[in-house]
Amino acid sequence: MFNVRALQLEHLQFITEADELDKADELLSWCIRYQWFQTQLKITLFKLAGWVAIPIDPLDFDNQTFQEQLQQTLELHGYDEIYTWQVWSREFYVYKTPVTLSSLCEYRFKLNSFITFLFAGEPEPSFAIVAIESDFYVLAGLEELIAPIFGNNIERAYETFQNCVDSGGFLCSRSSLQTILNELKDDYPQAKVGDEFIVDPYFRREE
Repeated sequence: MFNVRALQLEHLQFITEADELDKADELLSWCIRYQWFQTQLKITLFKLAGWVAIPIDPLDFDNQTFQEQLQQTLELHGYDEIYTWQVWSREFYVYKTPVTLSSLCEYRFKLNSFITFLFAGEPEPSFAIVAIESDFYVLAGLEELIAPIFGNNIERAYETFQNCVDSGGFLCSRSSLQTILNELKDDYPQAKVGDEFIVDPYFRREE
C-alpha cells in the first residue's frame, strides 16, 4: 500500500470519508475511465457537451505563467478546490486540492511521478486534467473555461503542441502523440456526447 504520509503534504487534503470518495468517483466517471489490461493502463476521455480537449507539453504545463492562468481561471469560475485522483499500481488515492498557486505547486512536485486526474464541477464535471506522470498532459473541459487558460486562442494551443511533437523530446513515441493530437483537435470537438478517446500515449492500440 502506498504511504500517503510519506508525501508530507501541506496543502492537498487526503480524503478518507466514504461519501466524499463516492462523490469524487461519480464525478470522475462522467469524463474519464481507466482500465488495466494485464500490465497496460488504458485511459479514456469521454466527450461531454461543450467540451474541448488540448494536449500540453510538460514544460508548458509547469510554466509559472500557465499555472497562474490556470489558477486564476478556475477561481474566476467559482472553484475554491478541486479533486486530485492519484493512480498507484492498481490502487487509487483522492485529495482535495485548494485552487491556490501553492497547492498546484505542491501537486506538481509531490505527485508528478504518478498518473493523476484533476477535475471539478457540479453536478457534472466542467473540466479535467489528465496527467501521465510528468510526461504528458491533456486539459479538457467547457470551452468557455478552457479557452482563457490559453489566451482565448485554442488553435494556437494545438499549434504549440504540434511544434513540440515535431521537435521530439518526449519519452513516448511521436506517432502516438500525433494520433492523440489529431483526434483531440479534429474529432473531439464534433464528437457525440459519450464518444471515447484514448489519451494515454503509452497504451498500445490495436493496428
